[in-house]
Amino acid sequence: MARNLVDQPTILLLLLVVVPFVLFVSALVDILRRPGVDGVTRLTWVVVVLFLPLVGAVLWFVLRSRFGTAPAPTG
Repeated sequence: MARNLVDQPTILLLLLVVVPFVLFVSALVDILRRPGVDGVTRLTWVVVVLFLPLVGAVLWFVLRSRFGTAPAPTG
């Protein structure tokens, strides 16, 4: 019998490991690159995201419009 290309353990791994990791890294990069954020605020957010990776990253993306301006597009 042929195996499915995407079986349940693969989907579970994706949802429980890969997605939160990408969210975590994206939040850290966005915090460090966002202009207009003072040093203390930036450091506070980095610490929050490092100690509470999933919760901190979600909080950052929900609240980030209150901190600085969006980074300019590159290219």
